[in-house]
Amino acid sequence: MVFTFARGLLFNINYIFDEGRSIDAINVTINSLNSNLDKNLALFNVEATHNKENVKNWFLKLDERYQLLANSGLKIKDDILNDYDSVRIMLDVDVNRSPKKEQFQKLKIDALNLLSNKNYEMVE
Repeated sequence: MVFTFARGLLFNINYIFDEGRSIDAINVTINSLNSNLDKNLALFNVEATHNKENVKNWFLKLDERYQLLANSGLKIKDDILNDYDSVRIMLDVDVNRSPKKEQFQKLKIDALNLLSNKNYEMVE
């Protein structure tokens, strides 16, 4: 099964876990937004940076936590996803943290939106 999501997001995360959970099953791509931003993202190799082992391992852990949460029941899942402190504690994504202070913050928010089908936004 291939999961992919691009609803106006910068990062698109494709993953195939049919043959087991591994970083080899994950590919992070960048959605084209506009010519100037696209050129800067390419210049700084952002896609390659976000496909490194440590980032993919982080996504695997996020997905595992989210699947556990999703299997805990709809009310529990919704209660946690609607409380930013709970999201930080349970899913290790601090939606109140600035990308200036948190490495890979845009990817983290996009990944959380991918899994939860929510629309969390980054703070300035």
